[in-house]
Amino acid sequence: ALPRSLAIDGKCVGAFKGGIITLCHHENGAPVSMAAYNGGKDECEMPEARNLLGQTSPSLDGTVVTADALHCQKKTARVIVESGGDYFIALKDNQPSIAKLASQRLDGLPPF
Repeated sequence: ALPRSLAIDGKCVGAFKGGIITLCHHENGAPVSMAAYNGGKDECEMPEARNLLGQTSPSLDGTVVTADALHCQKKTARVIVESGGDYFIALKDNQPSIAKLASQRLDGLPPF
């Protein structure tokens, strides 16, 4: 059987300084869990996303979690792996050292 897959994503809510983070099933879009977060100048959805992932019951065993490039963080990857899951997290130039390493590793490989 294919592993279950979940997507984590957040959205800012209008003039409210914060937003909503949701963990959803890829197959049908049904939310597994969601939470509001307060977004001060130096805060965003990442800490609350890690909280949701860490609270997933019973665990992320056999689950692939996808996320956008904002979540390309060691702390987020660690929560997923320590909960038994795997991940596909988008990578952009928001993480220049990781992007460079990935580019070097992929250099010379045939395209998909």
